[in-house]
Amino acid sequence: MDKQEVDTYAILEEERNNLKKQLAQKAITNFIIADDVDLQPEGEGVLSEETAETIMKQLEQIKPLPIPRPATHYSLNADWSFVFTGVPTIGMKLITLLSRMSAMFPWEILDFTDVSLQVSDKQTKAMAIVSVTICGTFDWELQVCTSLRRPKEKDFDGTYREFRGEEGTLLLEHFQGIWLNGVKIPTPEQWKTTRTLEITYMDSDIMIARTSGGEPHLLLRNSPLCYTLEEMVGHEDEIEDDIMEECSIDDEGKKWTEFFSDAIEMYGKRLTRCLVDRDFGKEEYSAQRRNRDNN
Repeated sequence: MDKQEVDTYAILEEERNNLKKQLAQKAITNFIIADDVDLQPEGEGVLSEETAETIMKQLEQIKPLPIPRPATHYSLNADWSFVFTGVPTIGMKLITLLSRMSAMFPWEILDFTDVSLQVSDKQTKAMAIVSVTICGTFDWELQVCTSLRRPKEKDFDGTYREFRGEEGTLLLEHFQGIWLNGVKIPTPEQWKTTRTLEITYMDSDIMIARTSGGEPHLLLRNSPLCYTLEEMVGHEDEIEDDIMEECSIDDEGKKWTEFFSDAIEMYGKRLTRCLVDRDFGKEEYSAQRRNRDNN
């Protein structure tokens, strides 16, 4: 890149980073009140009135995207952590309901240890994972598996003609089944449908995905990149599949994005549950604030 391109890239990157800082606040700490400025990122002051959805839309609109064709990009192959923000899916509603019910008891019945999405096999498989510890003793893991494929020309000529021109962001997702602790659970035949999944924004930290309803969903990258953006952007079609190694999804490599460092410090091991149960996060924050005031 020449100097002008470098300068333009730096300006866009700074704009994206500022928006991501705001998004991190809105996604987990937006219940912080005005007098708690010491708990907000340095220099941020009182939170703006913008919603997380508005900020995500702003990120989507900054062109060019940091990864122009995220649906076909190899770094989509990763472990992603869900953040409950915006319009909830049925799954997120259920998770929140279970978390709320658990909070009604004097002892902890359920503790969510992982709510994530794993994309693997060169972006052809997706697995939503919900891991819980019951009564502090029993570990349960629910896996919802789907297949992913890039739409073909005939798809754009038929059912998905409205998505023509979005080949680099669109995937078709087909339901495969549900497993509980490795045992497949019977599901209704009508669940075996195909829906659209748009990856409208992706970088080394976060992903914004829109399902068939159009609502944006925020996910945090939770496994290391196997290629830098500079190595990959613009070169996806020049690299043959058989010489491209898989991005590793390794528990030992998990690392939360730096934009959620304040939330990590605030909640520690509770962060996973706080990300998907906003009321629980607020209660955790309030308890910490009371402890701080008492000390």
